[in-house]
Amino acid sequence: MLAVAAHGSSFDFTDYSTYGDWVDLVAPGGTDDPAETKEPYGMIIGPGTGSTYYYMTGTSQAAPHVSGVAALLVSYFGAPGFTVDKLWEYLLCGAKQNVLHGNMTGPMLDASGAFNYALGALEGVSIVTSYTGNYTMKSHEMLKVDYRILGNDSKKMPVTVETSSEAISYRVADNVLHMEIDALKEEPGKYPVCIYVGKG
Repeated sequence: MLAVAAHGSSFDFTDYSTYGDWVDLVAPGGTDDPAETKEPYGMIIGPGTGSTYYYMTGTSQAAPHVSGVAALLVSYFGAPGFTVDKLWEYLLCGAKQNVLHGNMTGPMLDASGAFNYALGALEGVSIVTSYTGNYTMKSHEMLKVDYRILGNDSKKMPVTVETSSEAISYRVADNVLHMEIDALKEEPGKYPVCIYVGKG
């Protein structure tokens, strides 16, 4: 299950959307502010009666944005071996980090970013670790994880990490990413981490 919150046309908090560290993605939902109701970004045009259309706002408009990008990704990359986890990775790692204002938490949906991330993942470079899934830690724990970057020896593309968490630090040496997670430096919650190879 992927939790979606809504932002307004100014990339800020909307008074109708819930928010918190459980949010996975934030997508355009529009705003009820009369000064912004005609902004093209952040508003979805929904079907009205007959052949007319009208502006709508709400998280009910934000969720279809995410579904639409997910459908585009599946239509392009869907093939034997393509999994829900891979789709989730493309959506989250292609999203924009730390661009929202106010109480909004979570990365912002980015269709172009999702496709660019997915295409980069197909260039023969893979990231391998001995552990897959979510890291669950207690508040006093520290975790060290190594990721090997395969297929990058000759390409020498940069390796970077994006996350909203202050608990995560890393260094890269000889195509190995050494990551440390210090739970004492962060509030309880869920924090996605995206590893990029070749992103400028």
